[in-house]
Amino acid sequence: MVSNGSGKLNNIMSLSRSLISGLFLACAFLPAAAGQSSQSSNPDPVLLRTMQQEMERAMTALSKADPHPYFMSYSVDEEFGTVVVASNGAIVASINRHERNADISVRVGNRDLDNTHAEEEDSSADFSQEEPQVSIGNATLPPKFDQKEWEDKIRRYSAIFNKFPEIENSTVMLLVDNPTQYFVSSEGSRIVTSKPLIRVLALGSTRAVDGMELARSETFDATSFDKLPSEQIITTKIAKIADDLHKLKTAPVVEPFSGPALLSGRAAAVFFHEVVGHRLEGQRQRGENEGQTFTKMINQAVLPPFLSVEDDPTLSSLEGIELSGRYAYDDEGQKSSKVQLISNGILKQFLMSRMPVKGFLHSNGHGRAQDGLMPVGRQGNLIVRSSKSVPDSELRAKLIEQIKKEKKPYGLYFEDIAGGFTLTLRNMPQAFQIMPLMVWKVYPDGRPDELVRGVDIIGTPLAALNRIILTGTKMDVFNGECGAESGSVPVSAAAPAMLFSEIEVQKVAQGHDRPPVLPPPGFEKTQTQTAKQGGR
Repeated sequence: MVSNGSGKLNNIMSLSRSLISGLFLACAFLPAAAGQSSQSSNPDPVLLRTMQQEMERAMTALSKADPHPYFMSYSVDEEFGTVVVASNGAIVASINRHERNADISVRVGNRDLDNTHAEEEDSSADFSQEEPQVSIGNATLPPKFDQKEWEDKIRRYSAIFNKFPEIENSTVMLLVDNPTQYFVSSEGSRIVTSKPLIRVLALGSTRAVDGMELARSETFDATSFDKLPSEQIITTKIAKIADDLHKLKTAPVVEPFSGPALLSGRAAAVFFHEVVGHRLEGQRQRGENEGQTFTKMINQAVLPPFLSVEDDPTLSSLEGIELSGRYAYDDEGQKSSKVQLISNGILKQFLMSRMPVKGFLHSNGHGRAQDGLMPVGRQGNLIVRSSKSVPDSELRAKLIEQIKKEKKPYGLYFEDIAGGFTLTLRNMPQAFQIMPLMVWKVYPDGRPDELVRGVDIIGTPLAALNRIILTGTKMDVFNGECGAESGSVPVSAAAPAMLFSEIEVQKVAQGHDRPPVLPPPGFEKTQTQTAKQGGR
């Protein structure tokens, strides 16, 4: 819902919601095939027709109000879902659900200045004029699968952590989500799209002796059960989570450092999502409180000339991996499109919703939001491409060359990154902080790489990005969820491994809790035997 907080507008919105709530409630109790066409000549699904009729009625009724709306849209997300959660070999929850969530957008005033904004430095209109879109896809129905069989699988997956008594918390979850999105607008758009998701999520956590919290996770996403990785692959990766945590628990803490570093493709993908992608979202170019890092740098160099960045939500997979950030239409009813953001280091475009910014007056299909929030420009599938690369097998040697050149005692290899955050507001430093999971010291004298812990990557974007000197060839994909002012949306990022001439790291905040004194039930004998062996 869009509102500027005025009493009159709030009353209009309340009236609108009360008028439609009864119809949506009635529609929710239609037969399960409510998303399918009736026997009438109108091919639109019953739910979409109901939304269209109610929107037209509400638009007519509210046209007599002062102020009256110039635009209205209704959207409904209908979801059939299953969630199975297990921990330490036991099922914690197994839930089936079917729900519908409705969102209404009402804009009053006019496109140049409406209830969504006050006047700003950027005098662009508040809402762009776009062609209506019509696309009636099929509603998805819940996939047929043996829930009992999958409960047994998730239970077995979660039991893998039982072999590692030092892991304090662990969870394995199956999520089956079959959403269908219905959208109508007063401009004439009518859209029905579906995007099924099957996800297996495994996570574990522990604490080092000094209290530092340590966590690892793996996510497996697919559009159908037959596209999930094999059980052998999943169990191997879950076992690696446990093994990584076992090693991290006793790994030494790294001191603050600035020097050469190598980011794996997965780590580089997350790095670009945080450091570059968020700063290229359209609304960040016009808000008075925004730092506007790249706003006035169109057609200027922002990256080394061998790097290009695009966002392509039309892409369903890359390197054989399905992409979570794909979608056919955004949450404002606009068709998704590939956007070439940076070409050979030169900034070309921003990720646009229907909020124009100076020089970019139309949406490019990137208006996204979680249910109940106002769409803004967001990332979908962010992809980094390079024209200056070497085989990945040569990157470690290149890192060592750079360490010797910089006369540093070691460099860092970032194998995996959990995520991070970036500051874009004007009253804050224009900086970022990335949270690595697996970090290795790489020595130039031939010593084995050393696993370390306790560092975050920090810096400012313009300085950090221009220290990329080389990439690998293999593209790695990161699938996840991104949270911002319009809520949580699924995203993907892809990039090759990257060599930096310099990256700065700082110590992470120290935890205060200490690991449990007593072992978990069933491991008392193991601890006693270890103590006896240690005393010999």
